[in-house]
Amino acid sequence: MRVRLPASTPSAHPGLLLDRYLVDDIARLGTKDKNKPSEEEWQRLTQIAPSAAYKLAFQRWKAMLPLTSVAETNPPFVRIAREGQTTGRFVTGLGAEGVFEVNIRLPHTYGVPFVPGTALKGSLRAFMKTSLGENEAADFLFGTTESAGFARVYDAWWIPVTEGSKTPSGLDLDVISIHHPDYYNDNGKSSPTYFYHPVPIHFLTVHGKFLFVLEAPNSEWAEYLEKVLTTALASRGVGAKKTSGYGRFRF
Repeated sequence: MRVRLPASTPSAHPGLLLDRYLVDDIARLGTKDKNKPSEEEWQRLTQIAPSAAYKLAFQRWKAMLPLTSVAETNPPFVRIAREGQTTGRFVTGLGAEGVFEVNIRLPHTYGVPFVPGTALKGSLRAFMKTSLGENEAADFLFGTTESAGFARVYDAWWIPVTEGSKTPSGLDLDVISIHHPDYYNDNGKSSPTYFYHPVPIHFLTVHGKFLFVLEAPNSEWAEYLEKVLTTALASRGVGAKKTSGYGRFRF
């Protein structure tokens, strides 16, 4: 049985729709589109404010970190903390398990945007190896299948910014248009002509500021890793759809 998600809820977890399909309009459950959210429901996801619990958790996390780039912490690590702003949109987890054709990866507890540490680590490692040719440095910092790395990469927390009396969610509605549906559905037996009707598929993307936190074994490596972080995310990006310009940040 599907349950209605109250329209008056000031804040909620977007996963209620993305993972459990708790819909806002109970009358629409009897329509032919009951298994597909309306554009209004997608839009509502972008308007859900972050909870007070997340704001408190973020402030507690930030209080543990330096406000500027490099600062000494418990030996032997040197911590790097930088705030990065999306230059366009960011998305990760499009293929994650969910009730719809596309998804987005959100923290299970708070349901707000974030950059997973695993995705960030992979992007930095790939940038060092393919763009800089620093294979040994990449293996030293991030490890191999035979050795642990000497750098720590944390999830990048989304920074809640209050505008007036409201805190925007950081989620945006985007769309992918499938222009040749028959060509894809019949395994290429049809021709990819332009006589088909495009099929728009809605999905969520992210914008806003994020707090990136990494740790290196000493000051020299920290300065190097900070340059890699800012350069890689400005030029290569992180997350899905990077070849389409998603996932870029400026610092």
